[in-house]
Amino acid sequence: MKKRAWLALLISVLFLTSVVQAVGMVADETNPLVVAKEITAFLIDGDEDAALALMDDQMKTALQGKIASLWPQVTSVAGDFEGFGEYRLSTVDTYQVVELTLRFSRLNMIQTTSFNEAGQVAGLFIKPGQIAVESLPLPDGVTEKEVIVNAAEGYPLQGRLTLPDDPWAGILLVHGSGPLDMDSTVGANKPFRDLAYGLATHGIAVLRYEKRTHVYARQMMEEPHFQSLTVDDETVNDARAALLLLQETPELEGRPIFLLGHSMGGMIASYIGLEGVKPDGYVILAGSPRKLWEISADQNLAFAEQLEADGDLKEAERIRGFVQAETTRADNLLNLSDEEALATGSAIFGVGDNAWYLRHQASIDAAALHLNDQLPILIVGYMRGEHGNGRTVALAIGVWLVAGL
Repeated sequence: MKKRAWLALLISVLFLTSVVQAVGMVADETNPLVVAKEITAFLIDGDEDAALALMDDQMKTALQGKIASLWPQVTSVAGDFEGFGEYRLSTVDTYQVVELTLRFSRLNMIQTTSFNEAGQVAGLFIKPGQIAVESLPLPDGVTEKEVIVNAAEGYPLQGRLTLPDDPWAGILLVHGSGPLDMDSTVGANKPFRDLAYGLATHGIAVLRYEKRTHVYARQMMEEPHFQSLTVDDETVNDARAALLLLQETPELEGRPIFLLGHSMGGMIASYIGLEGVKPDGYVILAGSPRKLWEISADQNLAFAEQLEADGDLKEAERIRGFVQAETTRADNLLNLSDEEALATGSAIFGVGDNAWYLRHQASIDAAALHLNDQLPILIVGYMRGEHGNGRTVALAIGVWLVAGL
């Protein structure tokens, strides 16, 4: 199985923000942070051809024949690589610059990757240090304690419980797509931390935790069943363990416990509560009840409309043809056998190396599950649309309304 695309999924892909064409996840391939992390992955693997393909001519000349030796030099000083940390994005003259913390067992490093106007890597430096994170003091009357979320699958996760004095309720925060930390950090923004602090000031205890793909991406890739990874492995099993932990917190005995899911977490919230532990209600924050492939189709069509408006009629038509072909294949997702879903080349809309992940996600009927459990639900969407796509969020709202929610 080709692991490059799945590595991008585990360490960088945000399904709902990518614009996928026949050649792959174009939006992610032009995202400087995504490419910076991909460069790291190629250094780890010693994949010189792949690394040099992302660089400008000057960098290619400078690093020709040297890629394989770079990572061993780093690890000889810093120790075993443990994952990515904080990052900072900036613009210097005409260059986009990504400063990314690399966590090692002995010493953290900062990888600085510069991109020219064509999106090519024009500079690459690794030096000791880490990106400083601005701290935010806890609100008055609020404490935090460290916990471990453990789904008993070999991936224990650091978590943090934010506790007000005498809480009247508790809430679990479940991530969206991508390898996010417990604060759901994106650049300088830490929305889950901010939610935890804000809700705690209103008497609500909040549990947040590291996402499995943020901490264990490479370990997961080495698992024998990696090619059949599903949203259960990525999110659901850990969320259920976290929900149980919150329900068993002594300070919350007899109090209602809610689940807040953002984006992908909102899409699968009712599925998380399907087996075993159940929350007392849900908050769906920008979560769509639609299928991932349907959202990918809409994003592609929106991209085609923009190309057409810019005068590129040929490319717009190509993308529409691609969407039509992929939609026909996606309509058959639930009819695929296990063998067909695992086959190389069965991927739809460029997601992963096969259709297994999307087939599983397509089997989850979020709206029907919410109707069945009859638990309270608050649905909150973005006014500008689901990650900027107004048509997508309008369709999502339509599905909720048709379902009777």
